[in-house]
Amino acid sequence: TEIYTLSLHDALPISKFEQRWALFRDLLDRVRAIPGVESASAADPLPLAGQQRRRLGRADKPDIPPILATQQFAFPGYLKVMGTPLQEGRDITPEDVTAQRGVVIIDQGLAKRLWPEGAIGKRLAVYRTGWRNDFEVIGVTSGVRVTRVRDGNVPHFMIPYGPYPSEMSLVIKTRETADSIAPLIKAEVNAAHIGRAPLDIRPMSEYVSDSIGDTRFILLVLAA
Repeated sequence: TEIYTLSLHDALPISKFEQRWALFRDLLDRVRAIPGVESASAADPLPLAGQQRRRLGRADKPDIPPILATQQFAFPGYLKVMGTPLQEGRDITPEDVTAQRGVVIIDQGLAKRLWPEGAIGKRLAVYRTGWRNDFEVIGVTSGVRVTRVRDGNVPHFMIPYGPYPSEMSLVIKTRETADSIAPLIKAEVNAAHIGRAPLDIRPMSEYVSDSIGDTRFILLVLAA
C-alpha cells in the first residue's frame, strides 16, 4: 500500500469558505469512489514538506513563556490515511469544519508537556503577532514527525480546515501504482472544478527519501 499526494490550489476568495468546503467534500467523495482507493483526505502542509510554526501554550496560564510547535490544517479522516493512531479523544469531523469549531488535535509529547494530568477538554492558546486564539483539545495522537524523519521532539498540532489555506494537498491510500491511479485522480480533480490544474501526483515515500537525503549522502561519503 502506498500513500500518494496531490497539491491543489482553489481560486475562490477567503469569504467563500462554505463554497470551497463543498467543492473539496465533493472532490474527496469522487476520489474515494475510484476503484482501488482505500481512503482519502487532505491537509496543509504535508509532513516533511516544510511546516508552519506557531507559538502556543496553556490558555489558563498566559504568563508562561510560549513554546514553538508545527501546525497543520487537516480534513476529517487524515489521521486514518496517514496511519497516525489516536491515543485519546476523537478525530476531526465534518461538523467541526462546517461549523468552524475551535478544536485542536495535539501529539502526545505536547500533551505531556502542557497537561501531564490529561489534555482532553483543555484549552490550547495559539499566538502570532497581535493575535491569539484558543482551541479545545479533542484528541491526542502518538508522536508525529513532520519536519524530519528522525526528529520526534518537535511538538505538533492539527486544526480543522478553515477559511485560511487556499492550497491543500490530497492524501490518497491505495494499492494501485501511480501510473494506473494518477489519470483517474486527475480526471476527478478536473471534474470537481477546484481551480488550477493539478500538479504531479507524488508518493509519500519520496518525501521521506528527501528528508533523509543529507544523512544518506554523509553515509555514502564516509563509506567511500
